[in-house]
Amino acid sequence: MRLCSPDIALGLSDGSIQIVEPFTFDNVIQEPAICHSGALIDLDARKNLVVTCGLTTRKFGRLFPDVFASCFDTKTKKLIQPFTSSSGASFVRLHPKSPNHAVVLSASGALTFMDNKNPHNVSINQLVLHGTLVGMDISSSGHGIVVAEKSCLHHWYANPTYSDDDSRFKGLQVPTATLPVPDMKEDEPLSRIGLPYFQGTLLSDWSPNLLFEVGNPTPNWSTVHSSLIVQHSNRGSGNRGRSSSTSVPRFLSEKERLGLHDQDTSAFADLMKSDDSAVRGKVPKLWRQMHIHYSKFGVDDFDFKFYNSTKYAGLETLTENVHLNSLLQLYRWCQPIYNSILRLFARFNYLKITTIGELAIVLDMLTKAEGNHFRATNFVDTLKYLSGDKPVTELHDLLSTEISKEQ
Repeated sequence: MRLCSPDIALGLSDGSIQIVEPFTFDNVIQEPAICHSGALIDLDARKNLVVTCGLTTRKFGRLFPDVFASCFDTKTKKLIQPFTSSSGASFVRLHPKSPNHAVVLSASGALTFMDNKNPHNVSINQLVLHGTLVGMDISSSGHGIVVAEKSCLHHWYANPTYSDDDSRFKGLQVPTATLPVPDMKEDEPLSRIGLPYFQGTLLSDWSPNLLFEVGNPTPNWSTVHSSLIVQHSNRGSGNRGRSSSTSVPRFLSEKERLGLHDQDTSAFADLMKSDDSAVRGKVPKLWRQMHIHYSKFGVDDFDFKFYNSTKYAGLETLTENVHLNSLLQLYRWCQPIYNSILRLFARFNYLKITTIGELAIVLDMLTKAEGNHFRATNFVDTLKYLSGDKPVTELHDLLSTEISKEQ
């Protein structure tokens, strides 16, 4: 809300403004002037000019700061030529003595000085910031600008040639407090020094589900199941549709189209984070194999990071001899085996297709993939070639045979 004499300018949540009288609060204009497609961020008014900053809808329905600072003339009751900021307008202030001039500040710290009468008269300055901007204001004389950050820092920008700023202010004088050294004795309680700051959760604040008596038998599941049937028997058939709590698009293109972010998938992250199967009386979670389906954009469109947000790479399961995936992971993260295979590969310098050579390449790819998935196709084909199209059951025998041949 701003005072634009003799009326009051009100900013509405739908991106429009309304002009009302100061005493009767009657609308001066019949319908609110729509300035932005999203909500308003900032508003300022001088005389008969009202300027606003707001959000606008862009690709995939996301809201971004509008590059235009809309201007509304209360005399003509129409929108006039706006102020333009290429980096987005988050805060705006009109010059107190020349309302045609405006100062626009973007979220990235781009401070733009513009003239509504002469759009080519533009001056852009980049501010050095240390955090998120939360506000901006201009002095009553127009010679100074203050910018506030979320980290309680205030930046004052002014021309040193002007003396209208208060040069008498030398900063807040805070006396240096010296803490007295407590006179502690060996027989005095530790409660005199107070409690320390704990970053983790104390044992007294743990959930009651984690507190149980040792030695009690596991509750009979049939009794618990019958009680649940009686308790929920009158609730109808429930929602037959798909639950949206953990329903997340599998493809990156769908996530962009729906406007979802990584924090929107926190429901699945919380499910993976907590494991209540160790608690007595709790039914463990049901896990099943995830079948990967590719869209028309190929394998790169599948959102693998939703299922694996760690730095450890995974192997695809839709291959032959899939039971070797767990063994390959064991070879990679068992350091003595991993080092021995790499030393054998570097020592004998295999020039032909061998199990040791392909195994060393797969283990090296598990390290360089950094969380991305891949398929050990060459390694599986090598096993089929060396085993004579027979089922590979003993990988250890193949490796031992090759090592004995080299030695």
